[in-house]
Amino acid sequence: MMKHLMNKETTLETIVLQLQAEFDEELFSYLVKRVQPLVFSTIKKYRQPYIDKDDLYQEAIIALYKAVEKYDIQFKAYFIGYYRMVMKHHIQRNIKRHLAAKRGSGESWKDISLEADLSKNKDSTLNVADTLKSDTISGEDYSLAREIFDDYISRLDEEEEQFVYLKVTGHSLPEIAEKINLSLAQTRYLSRKCRIKFDKAVFNSSLYKK
Repeated sequence: MMKHLMNKETTLETIVLQLQAEFDEELFSYLVKRVQPLVFSTIKKYRQPYIDKDDLYQEAIIALYKAVEKYDIQFKAYFIGYYRMVMKHHIQRNIKRHLAAKRGSGESWKDISLEADLSKNKDSTLNVADTLKSDTISGEDYSLAREIFDDYISRLDEEEEQFVYLKVTGHSLPEIAEKINLSLAQTRYLSRKCRIKFDKAVFNSSLYKK
């Protein structure tokens, strides 16, 4: 019955709306196949010696169920961006106790709240306070900000992740240069690279896809 939707020409949004109207296991399995590249690239970032890859995959599928159930097309966000946000939040919540035990390892910074006041960091590459200027924002605005933040994180390489972690935790450029063994000029260049990737995440977000 749903086989006519199981082709690459069908948008994810169409599939999700159909699943919301009438859930079908075969169609859901097809949706899983369509989003698998995102699932694999995401869980790769959260692999730890004490976390089994299959467990992470199952958590990602659970998150997909949740995303299908809660997705609202009226927000005008692409489903893949919304699912990326839901999946990462779900995985982070499930391994939060492990991340808490490994503070300072270079990975736990991914769980930093978007509401963190980073405005005191004059040269902050990721100044979330600029993104969320009001004390209260709508659910749509928060989802968009989180989508941009998560997409930005996914674009960073290991050195860039280390830079942003140090920057949002209050380190100056000279301090960062010393910690990651780079010259000040190289660190400024690294800062510009991170800024460019943040701009790309913004322009790739649903804000510019309406």
